[in-house]
Amino acid sequence: MMGLLNYLLFFVVGLSQAIPNASNPAKAVLEEAINALGGASTLGNIQDVTYRGAKIYRSRSTGESFALTGVDNSVSSVGVQNVTFSFHDGQLMQRIDRHHQMGPYWTWARPVLNPIDMSLVIRDGDDGYAAVAEGSYSLFAPGAPPSGPLDGLLAAYLINEATKMSPLLLNRVLLGDNYSLKQETFTSGARRTAIHDKSLKLA
Repeated sequence: MMGLLNYLLFFVVGLSQAIPNASNPAKAVLEEAINALGGASTLGNIQDVTYRGAKIYRSRSTGESFALTGVDNSVSSVGVQNVTFSFHDGQLMQRIDRHHQMGPYWTWARPVLNPIDMSLVIRDGDDGYAAVAEGSYSLFAPGAPPSGPLDGLLAAYLINEATKMSPLLLNRVLLGDNYSLKQETFTSGARRTAIHDKSLKLA
């Protein structure tokens, strides 16, 4: 999802740069991207969204991968993952339900490669947290009981990732009104124009 938003923003940046005398190019980019997703009113009416993924895991988007065949994730190459977002109380709630088979590399850790079957619940805001609600989060103990709340550093990382994946991210950036255009450098050395939100510290 984040890769899709990035590509959409890069595409819209290109369009906006072709429009002369744009008084606020950053806002124009955001508004064009939001319109491409259905418009602000449509996004504002979203209460729940679920993304369903199955069969093949990829740690990167197809556009970022070197080949269209094979996989690029050594932990697991086959599995099912559903990611659900809820916005009922004005705060972001994310649930990740994951079931996947371990890759053969992990036979050194445990001879019987039982699948991982677990659920994470993540919430942002001042009382934000991340917790294992079902199953085991440990690669080494898949049958262990749910560990509950995760430590603060890992929780902060997961909350940040959930924020970046949120389908309402562009609306949130626009309403926060603390953003600007910024040049981002890819690992390949290529530079692209992106939206940088100073409050969320995201680009």
